[in-house]
Parts: sequence; C-alpha cells; structure tokens
Amino acid sequence: MDSEHPLAKVIVADAKRRGLSPLRASAFEALPGVGAQALVDGVTIAVGGPRFLAMRKAEPSPEIAEAATVWISEGKTVLFVIADRAVLGALAIEDEIRLESIQAVEELHRLGMRVAMITGDSMAVAGSVARRIGIDDVLAEVLRPTKLPP
Repeated sequence: MDSEHPLAKVIVADAKRRGLSPLRASAFEALPGVGAQALVDGVTIAVGGPRFLAMRKAEPSPEIAEAATVWISEGKTVLFVIADRAVLGALAIEDEIRLESIQAVEELHRLGMRVAMITGDSMAVAGSVARRIGIDDVLAEVLRPTKLPP
C-alpha cells in the first residue's frame, strides 16, 4: 500500500488480518476531501464517500445502498470502492473515541464551558461522536480551513 493516509493504513491492515493480499497500485492520487484513486491491474480504482459517488455519477446496487444507509444511520463513515462508474462495494469505518477526549470534554463541562467540534466528517458521524462524549455544538463537513483576514 502506497498511501500514508490513516484510513488507508487501517483498511490494508484489516484486509491482511482477514487473509487478503493487497494488489499493487500505481499512479496513486489523493483527492483531498473526497477520496483517492490509483491504477490497479490497468483499471482506475477509486475510494470515497457518498459525495464522491455523486461526483462520479456512480450508483450502488440496492444491496450496497441499503448497507450504506444502515452504517450511516449508526454514525459510521462509509467508503465506496469504484471502478470507472461501477460501485464494486462499500465498507464502514467507525472512529475510536480516546479516553482522554472523553475526559477533556468532561473537564471543560465541569469548568462551565460549552464544547464544540469542527470536522470534515459527515454530520451523521460527527453527531454520533458528539452524542457519545457530550460535545455541545458540531460543525461538520468542513472541507477546508478558512483564514480570517488580518
């Protein structure tokens, strides 16, 4: 696996744990905020979320769409695997909430502060995390940081 992206590393590690051998990829290209693509055996294979599906005008099968809907409702990040415009499959990833994050939110609340989270994740994912650890306000699907004028 040629990607240094944390999600790519997790996916490859889980595939190996399941006894799968990753295929060799070339011409890897990160697509910031939407996914990544590479050539695998001469075919462009792309991985990305629902926004990426829309950009590629790709439609998942009813079975894949149903699984994705369930995962999204559970607050999981859903990634689709696409070859050209054909959706080959989907996978779900769930954020692991670190104990120190929970403790930090609790301490800030004890000090009388409201806690906000700004993330590039979907609102479903961000909302799920926020509910689990008591974050008060969420701004989700933020793709680029904005700078205030000097």
